Amino acid sequence: MANIRTTFIWRPVGTGPKSYDITETHWHIAAGNALGAVDEAVRLANLRTNLMGRNVEMVSVRLSDDAVLRDSILVLPATATDGDTRLKTFSTDKDLRADQPNSAVLLRLLNSPGIWKNMYLAGIPDDVIVTGDTTSVPPVAAGPNFDVNQPFRRRYNAWKAAISNAGAGANPIWGFRSRIFQPPRVIKDWSNAAPGVARLQFTIDAPAIARPAPPGGVVQVGDRVQIRLASAPASPIGPPRGIWIVQTILSLGGGTEYQYTLRNTEAFDSALVINPGTVEYVHFGYLPYADVQIRHQTTRKRGGRRTAARGRSRRRRSTLA
Repeated sequence: MANIRTTFIWRPVGTGPKSYDITETHWHIAAGNALGAVDEAVRLANLRTNLMGRNVEMVSVRLSDDAVLRDSILVLPATATDGDTRLKTFSTDKDLRADQPNSAVLLRLLNSPGIWKNMYLAGIPDDVIVTGDTTSVPPVAAGPNFDVNQPFRRRYNAWKAAISNAGAGANPIWGFRSRIFQPPRVIKDWSNAAPGVARLQFTIDAPAIARPAPPGGVVQVGDRVQIRLASAPASPIGPPRGIWIVQTILSLGGGTEYQYTLRNTEAFDSALVINPGTVEYVHFGYLPYADVQIRHQTTRKRGGRRTAARGRSRRRRSTLA
């Protein structure tokens, strides 16, 4: 199965060309290609649009396969009804206006109790965003209250069931891209290819560092590895901890040891490394959503960005139909 990055874009109406879009990204993890993900993407977009206030319009849905560069499908809202599956432009609830653009409810989209993705639910109606008042009798606590608007609660439950793969069983549809941590390998020692002037290289006992599938096999030149727990108290630039790209790989001692050279590490002196630390392959995978939790309301909205480049930037402007 392909992993289809699906980005949903909405925009407050009448805010001008420098307005902040509302963007959300999820991965369709059950389709064979981007075209096969369109129907479910449109369904999820319509459910999410129904949670917006009447002054927020759907702009587009962009789908792209992570394995296919510079190729995407752009789905636009309907301009005519011809029986096909089309994107809704506005919410079915015309009476409720969205809260201010930077108001949102923080959601936690869980794969399991310790693995989740945070999402800022923005553009929702003003009446479900409760402003606290400690002077009233009784005091009013701040926080999201979806139950004050039962139609909104029902629409939220429908979107939650779709995004959390309720009823999907062994074939979940929606998920997210996440770092999947691998068992660490103990580093045997560090050295410089030439003392004090060349890239750092570390040695481990066999076997070579493995990569989970996909892609599987063992670490290759160009892969990323993470160094942890290394210490170099006397080094002016610290220990070589962090994520590095593998430059070269050598098999030593008839395959009993493996030596990995790290790119852009010329400034480090291996003689100053006291504790060699551990190394692991940096692996990203795709995990399905299993539940959605409401955390709290906030004034921070991830995904807000200008649709035009700032100042005299040479970055190409975003063109949205």
